[in-house]
Amino acid sequence: MLLLNNSTDKERDGIFLRRIAIFCLVGCVQFLLPSALAAQSYGPPFIPTQGTFRVLAVFVQFQDDTWDDPCPSDSLLGWPSNRHSIPKWALGEKFLAPKKAKKYSEGSLSDYFAQMSNEQFHFIGDVFPILYLTPQPFAFYTDKTKHGRGFLSTQIIDWLDENGVDFSRYDNDNDGDVDFILFLYRHWQHKILTPGTSYQGISGFGFSKSITKDNKRILGRFPGSGTMQRGNYTLPTCRSIVTHEISHYFFGAGHYSSIGEFGIHDGNAFCYAMSGYEREKLGWIHPIEIKRDTLLSIPDAITTNTYYKIDLPNSSDYFLLENRQRISIFEKGDCVEGELPARGLMIAHIRPRASKAQQITWIAADSTFSENDKGEASDALRAGDSIILKPLLHGRSDTAHDQLSIQVRVLRQKANRVIVRIKYKPTVNQ
Repeated sequence: MLLLNNSTDKERDGIFLRRIAIFCLVGCVQFLLPSALAAQSYGPPFIPTQGTFRVLAVFVQFQDDTWDDPCPSDSLLGWPSNRHSIPKWALGEKFLAPKKAKKYSEGSLSDYFAQMSNEQFHFIGDVFPILYLTPQPFAFYTDKTKHGRGFLSTQIIDWLDENGVDFSRYDNDNDGDVDFILFLYRHWQHKILTPGTSYQGISGFGFSKSITKDNKRILGRFPGSGTMQRGNYTLPTCRSIVTHEISHYFFGAGHYSSIGEFGIHDGNAFCYAMSGYEREKLGWIHPIEIKRDTLLSIPDAITTNTYYKIDLPNSSDYFLLENRQRISIFEKGDCVEGELPARGLMIAHIRPRASKAQQITWIAADSTFSENDKGEASDALRAGDSIILKPLLHGRSDTAHDQLSIQVRVLRQKANRVIVRIKYKPTVNQ
């Protein structure tokens, strides 16, 4: 279940704050169903990471939702509250492609996952063409025991069934379960559908007993049959929330608490393109290993799928280098959120055996990155910047510990490439 930390993301009249703060309420996974393709039988990922994956997207609005802002009220790029229809940016194939293709509508969810996966994962589906406008005002659905989000989710599912949806289309592996439905709420006013919690998106529908439609089960708990999220005012904001919710089906409960806006699984930041570590974990990219002094010409990571890895002897830790040049549409901003905060060479310290929250940490050029720092311009190394990496190496039986000094220097930038010198210097710390 995904939650919004209301203490860091508050709504004021006419203002949509830049930071979207999301954190996860970690629950126990009691039983996981087998999944086909590349998904594992137990533990994340809970959905395939290879092949074609068909989903259903449903847009929802509370009948008393009248909140607008200059951005949401834009008739083309936003989602005006008084329209009572699905947003224009979701029409046709702008949001989801109905079938696998070599090229998808730029900026769509299908385009996003095709690019992030290096064409290995095709996230396609159907947008239900009618908006679900709730028959009751928002306050009616805030009672957890009677009319909470689980109740509303079942109402929407019944309505979809009555309006001809064939849920069997969304059982991709034919295991008897609907794999993924997106409930995309326009707005729920930063208030709560479940007492005691407030959230931007949730990996689950809120009901405990499965629902059967077209001889397929719809599971309401996580990991289940999809996600629900609010604040889908524009395509980029919708994509940010959706990709984060889906990241829980890739990586499980909890978050990479220090990944910031340079990935999708932080839980407290706007989501742009995926980090190299996230893509590597899913088998979508294979970083080039660096083992000696070298001079590199590193192209943009997102558009070329090029990453470099510095392995550390006698350790599972490594450093991951990625050049983020903000040329991908998925690193651009809109009227709600600005573009990716940093441009240049990013270095991540990867610790696969650490607790999940600490598995990735950015080594900022100005040494200021922290859990509360979700990304700023000074995080990236640019022409003239240099940093020394000094990881402790293990495996010594005496009092001396091998140290490895690794200098990373950005010599210059050539178009969207950064020219980088890597220099090793072994030392001994007595």
